[in-house]
Amino acid sequence: MLENPITIRPLRLVELLDAAFRLYRRNFLTFIGIMALVTIPVSLLSLTTNVVLTQSLGQLSGPGGVFSPQYFIGMGGTLLVAILSFFLVRGLATAALTRTIATSFLGGRLGILESYHMMGSSLGNLLLSLLLAGLISLGLGIWVLIPCVGWISGIGMALYFGLVVIQLLIPVVVLEKRGPMDALRRAWDLARRRFWWFLGLAGVLYLLNLVLAGPAVLINYLLQFGLQGMNTTILGVVVQSLVNMLVALIYQPLVLSVMVLAYFDLRVRSEGFDLAMQSISGTDYPDPLDSIAAAPAAPQQTALITGMEFGYFVAATLGGALLLALAYGTLATLGFGIMRLFTQGS
Repeated sequence: MLENPITIRPLRLVELLDAAFRLYRRNFLTFIGIMALVTIPVSLLSLTTNVVLTQSLGQLSGPGGVFSPQYFIGMGGTLLVAILSFFLVRGLATAALTRTIATSFLGGRLGILESYHMMGSSLGNLLLSLLLAGLISLGLGIWVLIPCVGWISGIGMALYFGLVVIQLLIPVVVLEKRGPMDALRRAWDLARRRFWWFLGLAGVLYLLNLVLAGPAVLINYLLQFGLQGMNTTILGVVVQSLVNMLVALIYQPLVLSVMVLAYFDLRVRSEGFDLAMQSISGTDYPDPLDSIAAAPAAPQQTALITGMEFGYFVAATLGGALLLALAYGTLATLGFGIMRLFTQGS
């Protein structure tokens, strides 16, 4: 049973972001600790393989050229890091953190090790769901290449699936204890109820990621173009890897807090989740979050995609293309301006 159950109500976007920031700040050390437990070892292993790979690429004139033993060690290590990152960071740490965020929001408390201990079958279901989501993303990538219909809708579908549906998939799997296929359809059914609102929220989170990642990009640029030599290149790899790790530790708990609260908000608005929680709040479940899975969900919608939703994807594709053109145009203009300044100075 939750220690101090709270009253859940619908939240406006600003209120939801404020609630997520306050939840994040109140549990900062716990949230960061859950991610750090697996992220730091994986990041250090990634740093080691990147340094080895960078050194091998800097010794192209040596024995064996690019196909030196050091190169294959670096490539093998990179593949190993990718696998470990998927299982440990994307799966294990994300599932544990989701449970802790939901428990904290509902008035309970979980420790770092306790959050890992209480995952049950969530880890396996989440990994399978993410693998299935990856296959669907690959299919959407193929859809983008189909002339006409894919060109005008594919980018919007891929962006919405990656930025919204997959993010909602995590709380659906962990909190509702659903299997991969059921969880993916459930995440889409939830997201489609507030299509543009969720797309705007994803845009806000993406901008936040750019702000946090900005120092890493600036440091990497200064080290690559302001200094010369292999030692400085390796230094750039080390600094960029450490900054990226720090950004991930700060950003991932925050964005997951936002998505978990958005999940609750959707259920309150469309399924009377707040009333359902009040009716079962006195039940003593072995797992405090069993009450979430026990709350009734709305029936699954019949059509996978309606005609209006397809129009939404077309609008998102065209709007995204326009924004991308404006962004690259602005960057190109700034780049030419900087080049002209350097040219005139020399």
